[in-house]
Amino acid sequence: MWATLTLTILYLIDRPRQTETWQQIINAQQTIDEWKENLSKSWEQAYVTDAQTITVGDCEPVTVIKVRLTGQDIFSIIRNDQPIIASLASEQHYRWAQLLANPRQRGNREPDFDLTQVRVILANNEQQLPNLTTPGIDNTIATLITDMAYAHASNQANKPAPLTYTFNVSANPEEAPAWLTLISQDRTHAIPIEEIGLRWLPDENGTTRITHLPAFCDFDNRFHLYAEEDTELSNEGNPYRHPEAITSSDSFNDYIALSRRYSDEDTNWHDALPSIVQPPIPDYDSEYQQEYAQYAVTVTPYQVSSLTDMHDMYDCAPLAMHPDCANMLIAPTSDYTIALLTFYGTPPLRIDLLTINDEAGELQARALAYRALNNALLQAQEARIINSRLETNGNNPVWSFTISLNNGATLTQLRKKQNSILTDIGAHAILWETLPDGNIVMYALNSTPPLELKQLNQWRIGSRQKALIELILADAWGAIGLTNSEGQAPQVTDLKPLPHNHDVLIASFLMPAGLAESRFNTNLDKYLTQANYFYGRLLPRGEEHGARGFDMILAKQSPFPTKVMADWQLIRQTDYLTLPFAVDDLGAPVSWDLTNTYHIAVMGGTGTGKSSLMQILVADALIKQWNIIIIDPSKGAMDFTQWAKPRALNFVGLGQLRETEATVSWLVNEMEQRAKLMSEHGVGNIRLLPEETRPHPILLVFDELNGYLGRHRQEAANPGRDTDIAQSNAQIREINNSLQRTMTALSRIALEGRASGIHLLLGGQRLSLDDFRSYGGDAFYRSLARVLLGNGEAAGVVSQNNIVAAHRLQNGIKSNGGTIPVGRGIWQNAEGALNAIQTYYGGKQDSLLEQVQHIPEITPVDVSMFMPNQTAQLGNISAEELLAEQDTTTIITDTDLDDAEEIEL
Repeated sequence: MWATLTLTILYLIDRPRQTETWQQIINAQQTIDEWKENLSKSWEQAYVTDAQTITVGDCEPVTVIKVRLTGQDIFSIIRNDQPIIASLASEQHYRWAQLLANPRQRGNREPDFDLTQVRVILANNEQQLPNLTTPGIDNTIATLITDMAYAHASNQANKPAPLTYTFNVSANPEEAPAWLTLISQDRTHAIPIEEIGLRWLPDENGTTRITHLPAFCDFDNRFHLYAEEDTELSNEGNPYRHPEAITSSDSFNDYIALSRRYSDEDTNWHDALPSIVQPPIPDYDSEYQQEYAQYAVTVTPYQVSSLTDMHDMYDCAPLAMHPDCANMLIAPTSDYTIALLTFYGTPPLRIDLLTINDEAGELQARALAYRALNNALLQAQEARIINSRLETNGNNPVWSFTISLNNGATLTQLRKKQNSILTDIGAHAILWETLPDGNIVMYALNSTPPLELKQLNQWRIGSRQKALIELILADAWGAIGLTNSEGQAPQVTDLKPLPHNHDVLIASFLMPAGLAESRFNTNLDKYLTQANYFYGRLLPRGEEHGARGFDMILAKQSPFPTKVMADWQLIRQTDYLTLPFAVDDLGAPVSWDLTNTYHIAVMGGTGTGKSSLMQILVADALIKQWNIIIIDPSKGAMDFTQWAKPRALNFVGLGQLRETEATVSWLVNEMEQRAKLMSEHGVGNIRLLPEETRPHPILLVFDELNGYLGRHRQEAANPGRDTDIAQSNAQIREINNSLQRTMTALSRIALEGRASGIHLLLGGQRLSLDDFRSYGGDAFYRSLARVLLGNGEAAGVVSQNNIVAAHRLQNGIKSNGGTIPVGRGIWQNAEGALNAIQTYYGGKQDSLLEQVQHIPEITPVDVSMFMPNQTAQLGNISAEELLAEQDTTTIITDTDLDDAEEIEL
């Protein structure tokens, strides 16, 4: 009553100022006076300090009454009296009544509480209240609306309502409203601001019921924004954003867009991660997207806490991200930084398909490797990737990862799980390298890594290819079990290509102590398979290798050219005891060295190049002023007729069996004469004779020896004393005897002729010990060096201890089509050393004639005195000889002998 009387007196005193506002204040005071008896004692002295009705457009008018109270706790008064005022207002047909705290001032946009006043908000229809979408409202009315909205929400939550200051931040206010709301709370009754953001805003009975706009809470709880998500914003809100977080962009619109995204992701991370793990913090400014032909990837850096378990991060990342992401990977980039890779399309999720040489590609490779490595370790252990690099360019990727193993993780564990790592990372092979600092390097290779030196241009850094080849070569020995008791395998000490053939590598190894050298040759086939090299052999060791060094030759394909033309210049430069005839896998010339290899057998089927090789050796000998003898009673030595026959001491052709025996017999006689000459001079080798008395070396060429030996026949049984059979057997016996005499003579030459300067060059399809054994020729055969061209069976030809190596070399000298080219084969010298060769090709006979045409033709030697008797005719066979044709088991009577003597002579 006293408040009403006071207001009436003031009205009468200031009658000229009788305005609507005063009338509203008086009416409001009367209303409050009527309600006092139902309200708390704090209202006993209440009086209205201001009252006004706000009307905006077609909205319901809103009455705002400011009332000064004598109570000490405004917030308790509001909480306790709000329901009573709502009930009292409804009796006066106010369907909306709200009791609010009153701001002391809002000038600095951070309202303080006036602890002596409250506001009573009255309206007839809640549905018609002005809201933040109402056209024409200003910041003051917007602030009143948000005050009412938060008060309404606080009533639902039974919490003290904050005060607000709301202002327009829309870039186009007339088209789309956007309001930024600052929130202020009394310090005594403050509730966590994040609770307001998390619980009040999304609730259907929360603030949006009054504001009619969706609410967004700044990630740092600095303000709330009421706007549709796609509303373009001005920069009016920039002073109230976090100065360093989310983005450094000057655009408030960008800041809010990223804040919305962060809020969604943060909620998802919280829901997905264990409660003790803090979600990562994104660095959106460093985010970028890379587009490729088949897919796109977005790379987003994140900061993680030091307590974050990356296993948790990997497990939960797909749950925390958008559902339309095809794939996601996490790549650690430093101690507390990760990169989240979000893929769209069809990305290559195998590292052996990843050929992208940019930052995104490197992160993708790191992510695949990190996931694979840590899946192989125990939960608490970690393989941290320090560095990753694509070593190659093009379609043959080789990736390397420098790795630090932490929390007890070991390389042994990773090796044991290598198969699962290969599957997870999507690689064909993995190699491990231990660095001096204790870290390791993992190389992930595709099925065809570019390791040949001709592919060097595919590597970003050429030295990295060399390092990887060295690692492969060393690791392969360990993979097949050639390690010492400490697990150490041979290490590469040097690696270089052949200067003239970069497809061939020479690798120098150092064996760890405790390994026997013999094991390396024994396991060479396994090694080549493991190291993925087609061709390889161990080179002879020299003093320069010390006790533990050895060298190898290695090639991805056969190291030989398809054809090697004869090096006539080299042939002319070498001495007369050195006859070059081929090149080896190093490209070095291979020679018949007469100082330690006295005789050669050349073997090979039709089309293997046998005749060409024998031509080279004959031409070589002629150029060195040797005398030559050529024998081929089987095919006539047709490859020598035009150029070698006129310069030969003797030439024995097709079917000349008696001439064959005579020529060999002549040569035995020549050997004996030379032995006498050496004896007269007191020397043991013709090389020591005075030059004026020294005879020329002689090369006996016996081609198609298999055909010659094949003339041996078994005599037919002749129990009926058939004359024709007897005659045939006599001829067979004579031929067999001639073969026996000739082979015996050749055996003698093989064993004794070297001192006399007489050497044998034997040719045949396949000459084995069995071919010589029936002539007592074991020592003869063992004296022969052997060349086996083509893919003929090596067993029985090369030494028994060389058979495995011979088979390996035969496989290694095949061409890409799986065949052995003409002129290619294996060579075993008289000392038993085995090597692969490509023999010289001298061209056709006219080309060979050009090389020897300066050598004068000679008159053949006379071998007539060594000619064996011709096979006797039947009329010349005595009765005793005829009887000898009979089965020796037949009993011969005197009558039989008489009958035999009566045969017409």
